[in-house]
Amino acid sequence: MGDIEYWRDSFQSELSTLPEIIRDIDRVRKKGPYAIQSAIRNAEDQLKKCSNIQKSYKLELRLMVGMPVEKKKYENDLQELENELRECNDKLDDAKARAQRSELMSGANNEGPDPERDGDQMLMEAGKIQDKTVSCYIAQEIIKKIIWLKL
Repeated sequence: MGDIEYWRDSFQSELSTLPEIIRDIDRVRKKGPYAIQSAIRNAEDQLKKCSNIQKSYKLELRLMVGMPVEKKKYENDLQELENELRECNDKLDDAKARAQRSELMSGANNEGPDPERDGDQMLMEAGKIQDKTVSCYIAQEIIKKIIWLKL
């Protein structure tokens, strides 16, 4: 009887954190697409964790033989938790759809790409890479001179 209570309590506990994690998806929208994807991944992981606990709870419920009154009580608890899990799953799907729409609409503010700025940025990055290459070449030459001096 203790195992079934453990799984019920675990299911309730993990499920209670899920709505807050789903709300985080909308909160991080201003932080950019990577933050949104991370929040969605967290919510999906929590949802999967709840589903796995649900399976264990159902398994323990099937093992309850000869206790129809207690079994019925736990079945009712399971039904309530499953309904809540379904609601959270629907909310997560809605949050994903909102995130996808906001990502699609993020470029709709008539701020198109600035070719001059993008070109300058690419040239700066190329310059940094070239500086690193030159630094590596100079370091190699210094090492060669040191080795030749020791010989």
